[in-house]
Parts: sequence; C-alpha cells; structure tokens
Amino acid sequence: MANNIKGKVIPIDELELPEVLYKYRSFNNIYHQRSLFEQEIYLPPASQFNDPFDSKVPFRYREEDLTLENVLKKCLDIARQTESNLSDQQYDEIAFRIKREGLLYDSHHLEQVDKKTFERLCSDFGIYCLTPDEKNLLMWSYYADSHKGFCIGYNTQLLIKQGVFGMGGQIAYRDDFPKLPLFISEDDSPLLNILFTKWKKWEHEDEYRLIHRYKNGNTRILEPSAISEVVLGCQVSEIDKIKHVEHIRQQLPDVKIFQIEQLKDKFGLTKVAVFDDKLFI
Repeated sequence: MANNIKGKVIPIDELELPEVLYKYRSFNNIYHQRSLFEQEIYLPPASQFNDPFDSKVPFRYREEDLTLENVLKKCLDIARQTESNLSDQQYDEIAFRIKREGLLYDSHHLEQVDKKTFERLCSDFGIYCLTPDEKNLLMWSYYADSHKGFCIGYNTQLLIKQGVFGMGGQIAYRDDFPKLPLFISEDDSPLLNILFTKWKKWEHEDEYRLIHRYKNGNTRILEPSAISEVVLGCQVSEIDKIKHVEHIRQQLPDVKIFQIEQLKDKFGLTKVAVFDDKLFI
C-alpha cells in the first residue's frame, strides 16, 4: 500500500485498503449476529481488547535527542503550549522549572502521562479491527467459535463511504517499544499512532484498524451494501449451513456466500463458494 506507513494513523480519504477486509464473528453471540443481519457494528475502546499491551505503548523520547539544548527548547515549547499571554521571561522561568523537575525523565511523571494518554484514547476513540486474511487458522479458532462461526467480508470502498470512520491504518508489529522524536512534525500524530503499534506476537493477524471519534455512543448501522461476502467456518455442520445460508440470502440477497474447507493434501485452509441450488430458491 503506497500511502500506508505501518504504525501511523492516516486520514480516511488517504488510506489505501485491500478490496475486502474481514471481521471474524460467532453465531452464538447475538451482537455478532446483529453485525451481519442488521449491519450494526460495535466500536469498542482499546481497554476492551484481549491484548494487555494494546494502546499502552509508553511515551519515551529517543535518547540521542535529549541534549541540553534540545531539552531546554522542548521545555519552552511545553511552557508555551500550556500557558498563554505570558512574557518571554515568564515562559523562560516555566521552562527552567520543567527542566529542573525533570519531567521529561521522571519515571513517576511519565507513568502518569501514559495512564492519562490511555484513558484519553479509550474515552475518545472507537476502533474497528479487520484483516485481509479470511483463511487464518488461529483467528477462526479464537474469534469465530472454533471454526463454527463466520467471517463478514466488507467492501472497503463502500465501508469508507458510510462516513463512520475518520482515520485508519495498518498495525506495525515489533518486539520493542518505539521511541518518539523530541520534536514532532505537524503531519505526525504520536498519540494516535499508539493505536497502531502491537507486539510481534500478534503479527499473524495482519490487522487494519478504522477509527471512529465517539460522538453518540459506540455502535453504528451500516448500509447492507457495505457487506460483500460472508464466509462460514469449516466446522459449521451441514444442517447449520443450510439454516445460515437461507437466513443470509433472505436478509442480504446480493451477498456472496463461501465456506472454508480443509485442504486434503496438506495443512491449510481454502475458501469455496456455496453452490447448492436448493439454498437459492
């Protein structure tokens, strides 16, 4: 994706996405069913995710940037951002106080900043997590009822046109915490970039995130056209398959329906179309 930088938030009109992104769901969860049959999506805060590190990357500056001259300049910037209509001498006094108190280094102060940052992210933003991989064995296992659930495939062009999301991006996976430059460029958003950095242990999910700024609750209704396909898990029984496909065809007649199957000659999954004519009457 030419315009995507992993780990960076991107305005929604500049974000390049795969043609289809998927959401793993369970038929046993009424809210998951509503996301399919009523097109109601839930946009949780990061505090509800299953990764304890999610969106908790600490604010720490690059050591090479912390020269005496840079630290004084940064403290002066902070003073000017936090106070208004003061004289140059007063700003200098505040800057020297910030430096003297070591707020750029003090571990207790930085931990409080990290805590407040996480609280702000959770109160201000809802996140919709998606993946381009509908054949991911692990994600079927722990997000889709051990392969008895389903995947919703969203047409990303139509999904973006719903007007729900203002920004998004692709997750950067790494083993260490990223360090921030002491001086941030105008086109960078380090606070929001925290939402797009995860531990490398999660790399198999190949996650994209779409971000909604909370205004009126944390659910939204999409147009049915945003859903382009539904994929059933490989452990969905034939009886349940008939029931689910009939229901999907009634509610979403234009949606393509597939099922995951296990490969016969090696480990792996494949996606096949559901062709039983009896189901399409």
